[in-house]
Amino acid sequence: MAGSPGLDALRRPVARQAISAEVAQIVIDHLLTGHVKVGDALPSERELMEALNVGRSAVREALAALKLLGVVEAVPGGRYYLRGLTSQMLPKAITWGLLLGEKAPMDVFETRAALEVRAAYLVAGQCEPKTLARLKEIFARLSQGAIEPAQAIDDDLAFHETIIKACNNRVMFDLWQSVRSLLRVWIVRVNERERRGDSFVQLHGAVLEAIAQGDGDAAAKAMNRLMDDSSRALAVVLTEAAASPEASA
Repeated sequence: MAGSPGLDALRRPVARQAISAEVAQIVIDHLLTGHVKVGDALPSERELMEALNVGRSAVREALAALKLLGVVEAVPGGRYYLRGLTSQMLPKAITWGLLLGEKAPMDVFETRAALEVRAAYLVAGQCEPKTLARLKEIFARLSQGAIEPAQAIDDDLAFHETIIKACNNRVMFDLWQSVRSLLRVWIVRVNERERRGDSFVQLHGAVLEAIAQGDGDAAAKAMNRLMDDSSRALAVVLTEAAASPEASA
């Protein structure tokens, strides 16, 4: 079998800890060599399994993570294609080493929390009417109890993105985008587990109210409470993931 171009470059031992993360790292390294161009198919699941000597579940979880991060897209038949390495992504040494694992996602989340708290403080003192209207629009959707989980995730991210953008700080926004890309895999898991309830809505509402009142200190405190609540939920999900059979394999 001819196999995919450059497949020999993938052949290396895979560490047994955080195996899905290691597979994702190796796939990214492979993509960065230029063997796969934007729009090209990645090696098949079977090719990856044979090249890396890992199981199908590890390969599928790694590819699913990369799909959620927007690096690849899936098509009917089970193949994945490279979407492109965009400017939203940090260099691989920072980004892809943090995909999975128990401690790294929490470290990334703490970075997000610091950015979000500061952003809430800044925006409350300079919030334009269009920004406030956008936040109210998104919050109205978040307040709907029957909202689909996928839509809730998108609206949650849009709420925070609106605040970050309103700071008019390009460095802050670029860093937040990279952190968001890293955490999206875990945000999905948290929302699937929690089906975020009343406290989730109330905490967002407190942030919105403080921004609307132009109270930077209150906005920062409200955002800090929201980040603390999300941090606790993430910790539970990470603990469960670490205890799963896949993690201990």
